Amino acid sequence: MYVAEPGVAATLEFVSGNSPPGSSIVYDYVLRRVAQGDYDGFYAAREAALGVARAGEPFVTGWSPQEAAEFAKRHGLTVREDLDAAALTRRFLTASDGKPDGRIPEWYHVIDAEVR
Repeated sequence: MYVAEPGVAATLEFVSGNSPPGSSIVYDYVLRRVAQGDYDGFYAAREAALGVARAGEPFVTGWSPQEAAEFAKRHGLTVREDLDAAALTRRFLTASDGKPDGRIPEWYHVIDAEVR
């Protein structure tokens, strides 16, 4: 999200070109709308975007889940999972009582991909 698309492509190509098939890479991304400054209806998106921009690392790249999978594929990877906020919350923020212990914004995703 902080690196322009050509830089992300170069990174994924380096990983896929220098790792044996079956190797994994995990990375996060934001939805394209948020990267483009459209925060309407997204919890804390404006605040997060302004905060990282003030720190000198603005959001510059974002995708829809379909675009993210296609981008990964073009650069030698297969997406095993694209975890949205609900999946991330279930997997990583659910307390022992079954209740969420925090909130992940719906515009944030994590990809688990495999080198083809």
